[in-house]
Amino acid sequence: MPMFPTGIARGRALLGWRIALPAGFWTPFYEGVSVGDDLYHLNRWNRAVGLETRYAIGPVPAAFAPRVQLRGGVGYTLDAPFRKKLRAFLEMRIEP
Repeated sequence: MPMFPTGIARGRALLGWRIALPAGFWTPFYEGVSVGDDLYHLNRWNRAVGLETRYAIGPVPAAFAPRVQLRGGVGYTLDAPFRKKLRAFLEMRIEP
């Protein structure tokens, strides 16, 4: 969930879910995650709705370039401490 800062919650158990409807270039999504000491004590949720898009560039062996995957978009947070904030995100993954 890149629209939330790193370290927003701590714990030993994590439960997360995501619903996404790919529709052309943009993908609307609704996702949530909760962290706690165990799976029976997950009471603080962090949820968000938003739009995202993905782009991938394959590896180019002749140029020694790895595969690059990009994901970017905007997310509207629904729960405290970042309630009702629109946050943009860009995520990059490089695979050798």
